[in-house]
Amino acid sequence: MNNLDLSDTHVREQITQLLNITCERLNLMPRMGELKFTMGVEPFDEGQEKRVLDKAIQKAKRLGLPKDLVIRFIQTQMDIAKLIQSQIIEQLTTQGLPKLTDEEIQAAAKEQSTLRSTIGAKMEPLFLALKPLINELSSPIIQREISRQLDNNRYTGECAKPIIREEIKKSFRKAAGQIH
Repeated sequence: MNNLDLSDTHVREQITQLLNITCERLNLMPRMGELKFTMGVEPFDEGQEKRVLDKAIQKAKRLGLPKDLVIRFIQTQMDIAKLIQSQIIEQLTTQGLPKLTDEEIQAAAKEQSTLRSTIGAKMEPLFLALKPLINELSSPIIQREISRQLDNNRYTGECAKPIIREEIKKSFRKAAGQIH
């Protein structure tokens, strides 16, 4: 990708694939927020974030990706996830739902574990989609294309929300080291 050219549909397709996987992952976050609400836990889980970052670092090393870029990218993805989950928890809190039984809470914990596995399984495809763009990620051309694709309103769920689209754009700029 030394001669960056967006008329090359392959580059656009790589960006599309990267955004699709990002949005697939983020679209799972409302359910995670519901489960955390059910179990009475906060969106931020320091231990879980450490486990996710450790797995990301291992995968990055295996795939030959820069550790610092991967950490910045995954951390910003987790920050977006917490934002989505917090919004869901806030909505559910205002509804004043009845207290759940121990069995319902246990079922939620089991579903949360399954959902975490599903989300975790998206990490490698996400990194594989990111890898060909690594050297050009800070390019204004790539950043504009990411923005253009996010803004064209073809995404659904969480990625259709303007605040989430802006956070995704920021996550790619942070990954590229353009902002902190």
